[in-house]
Amino acid sequence: NGSKVQFEYEFNNEENKIVILLNTYLDFPFYANQIVDSSIWKEMLSKEKYHQIYEYAVSILKRKDVSSFLLKEKLDKKFPSSKRIIKDVIIELECKNLINDNNLIEQHLKKGLNNFKGLEKLKYELLNQGIDENEILPKITDDFLDIEKDKAYILATKQMRLSKNLEFKKMRDK
Repeated sequence: NGSKVQFEYEFNNEENKIVILLNTYLDFPFYANQIVDSSIWKEMLSKEKYHQIYEYAVSILKRKDVSSFLLKEKLDKKFPSSKRIIKDVIIELECKNLINDNNLIEQHLKKGLNNFKGLEKLKYELLNQGIDENEILPKITDDFLDIEKDKAYILATKQMRLSKNLEFKKMRDK
């Protein structure tokens, strides 16, 4: 949920403060004046990094559906030294069905066709998101081809109505 908890800790007789995500605190419920050895401290920092990357990934997915490839690119850019953790986060998001490239393909095709985009342009957009062409082509069924023809007919008749006052050659070119 992104909530944060602030701790004060002492290291070499110096007092410091650290702010961690609530999820990390729930994994490591400390108590007052507890002495934490270095292995637990490293594990906590690793878990904290995992939760930070997970929260950032979810915030990206809240704004827009993206492919697993594009999400990995964005996470690599933000957290360049955490490739192993990023891989784990993406696997968890796929298990929770928050990332599903097959659903993304179908949604993108339906939405694009309703916005009068052609299947070739939609395929190109999906390829730019890092989705393999071998995953895209089986999803382009006869239903999508029929929808594309219907939308092309609607667009053509609209264009004909708008250009009825033009001479035939200009109207045909439009």
